[in-house]
Amino acid sequence: MNSTLQIKMCDVLSNAGVDVHLHFFLRHCFPISKYLIHWFNNYLLIFGFFPLVTFHRIVLNRKLSCEMVSLPVSNTIPLRPEEVSQEWLTTVLQESGFLEKESIVSCSRELIGEGAGFLGQIFRITLQTGSGKADPASLILKIPTTTINRKIGQLIGVYEREIRFYQELQPLLHIRTPRHYYSAMDASDPETAVKGLRFMKRLPIRVAGLLISIMGRLPVTREHRYVLLLEDLGQFRIGDQVEGCSMDEAILALDTMAGLHADFFNRALDRFPWVIPIDLGARITQILAEGATSQFREEHAPVLAREHVGLIDWLEGHADDLLSLVSKLPYTLLHGDYRPDNLFFDDARGELIVFDWQTLLQGPVGVDLAYFLSASIDDDDMDLLLSHYRQSLLKRGVEFSPERIRFEYEVGLLCTISRLIFMSAQEFAFGEGRGLDLQRTWLNRIMRQSEGIDPDRLMQTIPD
Repeated sequence: MNSTLQIKMCDVLSNAGVDVHLHFFLRHCFPISKYLIHWFNNYLLIFGFFPLVTFHRIVLNRKLSCEMVSLPVSNTIPLRPEEVSQEWLTTVLQESGFLEKESIVSCSRELIGEGAGFLGQIFRITLQTGSGKADPASLILKIPTTTINRKIGQLIGVYEREIRFYQELQPLLHIRTPRHYYSAMDASDPETAVKGLRFMKRLPIRVAGLLISIMGRLPVTREHRYVLLLEDLGQFRIGDQVEGCSMDEAILALDTMAGLHADFFNRALDRFPWVIPIDLGARITQILAEGATSQFREEHAPVLAREHVGLIDWLEGHADDLLSLVSKLPYTLLHGDYRPDNLFFDDARGELIVFDWQTLLQGPVGVDLAYFLSASIDDDDMDLLLSHYRQSLLKRGVEFSPERIRFEYEVGLLCTISRLIFMSAQEFAFGEGRGLDLQRTWLNRIMRQSEGIDPDRLMQTIPD
């Protein structure tokens, strides 16, 4: 192994927080690319690792005072929620222009994301200034979990991805998202991550699989810091994926989705290399999902009809064909987890607020479209909703024929089923109660919507 590359690889490992004892192994026993640490931060997000782990509803918990830990506030990113003090809040809100000459004299912290915070914690911070009530009176703090799950979140890049969205992409969007008050992080180089993903895509599948297995066992000892302060949306109505969407709710959600997709349709996102194209994760997904199909069929046998099993078998044998087709379609910016649990309804204004931007990516419109409809709609007739989405795109200058929208939607359904199968290989714990209800409801909806799809026909011709 080239000595310069050895040194660079060890530097990368050190920056990623990997235990120094493994440097020797990687230097002398295995020829590994310098990119591996960085692509590992991103590959699990490409085809849906994270969206399905946040299945529990937001719940109210306990209130705590913010006056707990004293630390210097300048150039400091809190590592734990206890470090978010009134002094720190005063400093960062003044720096961001949301607080003028006043100071925060007291604040309380209320955990509201106990179930939703598998990889992170979500708090409502209530503020008070010396003159009385602050503006904003409350805000939302998102910070990585203090449990072992923090390692997972750091490795798959969810914290950095969401912060970069609010810092770089949110100002370009015309749809409504939570107001961004402040964010900071220990950042990595997104260009290196993309190069690493491309490198992995070229490797033989067995070599790539061995490298992934090694990377998955590397202990991360350095904790990077991330913090995000957002608008408190508690006064609005949150969607419910188990209950699903009414027709009016679905139409509003599709209007909003069309606004997002039209803004970035067929536009190069080279300025944002951290927004990964969906096709870059093809080889990684194949490796991680190896053997998952039989496990998925066995686990869900009671609800799978013969037609469903045939479609699942086809996906197992044609994964490369599906991703090849997806890569030929025009791309746009995708939310990546567009479902009712991530939507707030402002009923007074008839608007939708889209949050949880940890899994955004580039891909065809049908991926978000099918993901949302299969997650939230029980109605067997999709024609009205697909037509409404097509008309919403047309109003914004993006034209699809009815046949093409149906095609994109059906391809998106195949991608979403692949994501659900992929989850079976990862041994995710869906928990009890609502988590299992959500899993079962989603599977029933998507299998019903996929009935009648001929995947071989989809592979033959892309409609105009």
